[in-house]
Amino acid sequence: MTMRRPTAILLALLAFAILAGCALLEGESPLTPEERRWVKDHPDGVKVGVGLHYPPYETFDLNGSYQGLSADFISLISEKTGLEFKPVRFRNRQETLKALLSGEVQVMAALEMTPSSARIWISRSRTSACPPPSSAARSSPRT
Repeated sequence: MTMRRPTAILLALLAFAILAGCALLEGESPLTPEERRWVKDHPDGVKVGVGLHYPPYETFDLNGSYQGLSADFISLISEKTGLEFKPVRFRNRQETLKALLSGEVQVMAALEMTPSSARIWISRSRTSACPPPSSAARSSPRT
């Protein structure tokens, strides 16, 4: 069995778990009052850096529509929180990462944690108010 099949199965199970958890929040905002204010104060949304072709995570179809697992998760997050996301295309993942690091975009949806990206996030987390993606977690209950 190749690594692709277990990875695909794991991703599918993760997607189902997240969707099931979101179904429990039906009619209830998953955001704190402070987070809801932030969303309201940012009606233009958040720019998401997207590499042109990184299936199955993200790609653009022939009509220019953002698609893939990341696009599906972003759509679900938008639906549950009201936060708008604006995909911004880049030719490849390296350009997307540069745009993220320069502040041209605020989010890179399909960012894998590699040894080199871990070094970037560790060095940036010392000077940034935003924690690296792998360590962003809520430690207190929602209000």
